[in-house]
Amino acid sequence: MHSIEIEDIVPPFNLLYTAWLLKRVRNNRIDEILPDKSYVRVFNKNVVVKVKQIGGVYNPKLRVEIFSNKHVDEDEIIKTLRRVLGLDVDLTDFYNKVLDSPYFSGLTRKFIGAKPVVFPTLLETVINAISCQQISLNVCLTLVNKLAEKFGGKLTVDDMQINVFPTVEDLINAKPEELRSLGYSSRKVEYILNSVNALKDKDSFESIKDLKGLGKWSINYILLRGLRRIDVIPTGDVGLRNKAKRFLGIDNIEEMLSSVKEYSGMIYYYLLLENLYHEGLL
Repeated sequence: MHSIEIEDIVPPFNLLYTAWLLKRVRNNRIDEILPDKSYVRVFNKNVVVKVKQIGGVYNPKLRVEIFSNKHVDEDEIIKTLRRVLGLDVDLTDFYNKVLDSPYFSGLTRKFIGAKPVVFPTLLETVINAISCQQISLNVCLTLVNKLAEKFGGKLTVDDMQINVFPTVEDLINAKPEELRSLGYSSRKVEYILNSVNALKDKDSFESIKDLKGLGKWSINYILLRGLRRIDVIPTGDVGLRNKAKRFLGIDNIEEMLSSVKEYSGMIYYYLLLENLYHEGLL
């Protein structure tokens, strides 16, 4: 184990809120949050990273513990972690605009320090997008968990099972019936395997953006959660509409977001956090 401290983080930053934007539901075993509020994730197949915030929201500092039985490029791991957690993202303009909003100021103040996250790989982003099409988030993450455990494997950290998200190489020879056995529909199996084949040749958004099965909702999901395009939201997202109605009393969230269009993805994230709060997870 090697311990590293990260101090050059753009404030404000709250690890717990940010990590929950990756975890999303209690049953996610790929992104784990420990009782001491540490965030645990496996990178590069066999590198366990445990992250704990040791500074405040406005003077953030992280302690990162890296565990591996092989030699690892720690600089590369830290670089990936910074990208995933959005440590270098400056949201000053977002706060200046939204904290005065009659619709969104209370929501934003409540979860200040949450950063716009991204998945570690484009593959993980695309598979999450496909998995979550037209089903609930809990069911979606159940499927993703099963896929990760079967094709990526699992590790035990602090008596918790952490599932390892697979690589393109892990999935390139996957058989349709293997994915269907996890609960995926035949259509989603086709979309996933087509995406894996496309990313095998070129790991880029351009290689997958025109694939069958990736409509406007999925593409916007990928832009937001894979490329950190916080000016977009998954268009027509039923869950977003329901959260906006429940927590903000807003019937037409898309219309309300027009005043903060360039930060609509952040409102999407903050409404997710509000939902997690009401579920007793925050």
